Amino acid sequence: MDQRSGEAFFFHFALTVFLIVVLSFGIHAIMRAGHLPPMSAPLFIHAILMFGWYGLFAAQAGLVRSGNVSLHMRLGKLSIILAAGVFVSGFLVMAENYQRKAEPLVASSNVMAMIAFAGLYLAALAKRKRPLVHKRLMVFASVVMLAPALTRFARAFDLGEGIILPLWVLTAASVIVYDLKRLRKVHAATVAGCVTFVLAVVAMIALGISGPWKAFLDSILK
Repeated sequence: MDQRSGEAFFFHFALTVFLIVVLSFGIHAIMRAGHLPPMSAPLFIHAILMFGWYGLFAAQAGLVRSGNVSLHMRLGKLSIILAAGVFVSGFLVMAENYQRKAEPLVASSNVMAMIAFAGLYLAALAKRKRPLVHKRLMVFASVVMLAPALTRFARAFDLGEGIILPLWVLTAASVIVYDLKRLRKVHAATVAGCVTFVLAVVAMIALGISGPWKAFLDSILK
């Protein structure tokens, strides 16, 4: 197998996800400017860090695709700081958003996304010397945080929020399709990523409609 051609999917996937994030938030900001939340410091920082994460995600896949593994590894060390910033700022934005809108489902979605992201990222970091595992875990670490971008996309074009979950699931499922086509099986790291993704989504919904969860949020954030 040609290693470089084998990386094509992951580069194109990362680039597509980066464009989805940039365009979804950009189009939403233009088309629904009157409905944007106030740009607080935590929200601004989180937005910059998230764009940075998806930009680095695409750049890292591109570096591997071009064979520049040494630079990829050096930048990977910087991703630790970026990932930590994404995690912390994500919780700060969740708290701020709940204080403003009091939406338990949004809060649970943000919390579980950050927890799943942290788990997948740390696992990918631990498996950095096993490329087939590492890149798949990084893919799912990025996919699990995609709901806000897909939400903006749906709202910008008035598609209805019912389309968000199918789009999100299809994004994750594309890795399964790739594995079956390329490896003739689903890689164990893809299975782990999918299981984490599904558990996170189920937890988001179950927690979001739970009365005790709302009571807990009210007790610490209201």
